[in-house]
Amino acid sequence: DLPERSDELDQIHSALRPATMGSTPLNVLVYGQSGQGKTVSIKLKTSQLQAYADESDMDLTVVDVPCKGVDNSYHALTHLYKEIREKQYGPGEELPSGYQRKALLNMVLKELEEIGGTIIIVLDEIDAIGEDDYLLYELPRSNPEGVRLSIIGITNDLQFRENLDGDVRSSLGEDEVKFDPYDANQLRNI
Repeated sequence: DLPERSDELDQIHSALRPATMGSTPLNVLVYGQSGQGKTVSIKLKTSQLQAYADESDMDLTVVDVPCKGVDNSYHALTHLYKEIREKQYGPGEELPSGYQRKALLNMVLKELEEIGGTIIIVLDEIDAIGEDDYLLYELPRSNPEGVRLSIIGITNDLQFRENLDGDVRSSLGEDEVKFDPYDANQLRNI
């Protein structure tokens, strides 16, 4: 239960709901100041969707990629690849190195195709990649065979979306959820 965040939770729920009907969930950009419940809200809604998927034999995989300390798309791709492999084969996967960026993206897409079904990739602290938006451009536009792919980006940077290239904004930002700071009454209720 996240008090004082029901509107934001409803927005996230609406973005993920198409997955329950066999469609692709919307890409979502979640932003707001630090400590406002963004990451917890996404974890709550994706775990609820996972519980629904388990009960209804829906093929769903949620991949969480913490981007803090990752300074560009290449490093984000290496962490994404590692997280996907660990979803399939368990912990202990190494970060890949020595690949060109395009080859690494193709490796990620191949792994996604092997998993198949609905895949939600959560990129937490997505703003850490800086101005290198290769991943944010290519991943939402990729079309892995047999995969309904959704990207959820979480950022503390309120200007992050505006700083993105127009093409990246259009593919990544199908839906936005803004977490405004709690006011005094909300904090009192919490």
